[in-house]
Amino acid sequence: MTYMNASGVAVQSALTGMKLSRNDLLVVHDELDLPFGTVRFRRSSGDGGHNGLKSIYEHIGRGPLLRLRIGIGRPPAGWDVTGWVLGRFSKGERAVLPSVLDRAAEAVERLVSDGYEAAVQWLHGQPGITGKQQH
Repeated sequence: MTYMNASGVAVQSALTGMKLSRNDLLVVHDELDLPFGTVRFRRSSGDGGHNGLKSIYEHIGRGPLLRLRIGIGRPPAGWDVTGWVLGRFSKGERAVLPSVLDRAAEAVERLVSDGYEAAVQWLHGQPGITGKQQH
């Protein structure tokens, strides 16, 4: 167990212990650059300023990672980003969060059963889920 900002330690240990490669890895994380409730796959080597991703890259090296990004949206002007990321979801967000997580879980199941392209097509064809974004 570790903090998100040090998740590279756990990821490296898991990959080594299970004799897996980065190609076997799916990183699921929150994403400021997606509106709340948006769930998207991405294959990239950038961390986008996400400290958990930075830690993973520091421990397993740079290179493309398959990621499932779950949007939390950006904070309103003047809000501290750290407080936003670590803060509580609003009542409206909490009401739809189970649907967001169900969608993310279904996307992972489709990735495993049907492959990346089919999972991406299914996921990107789903309607948006919204909730009022004031923490």
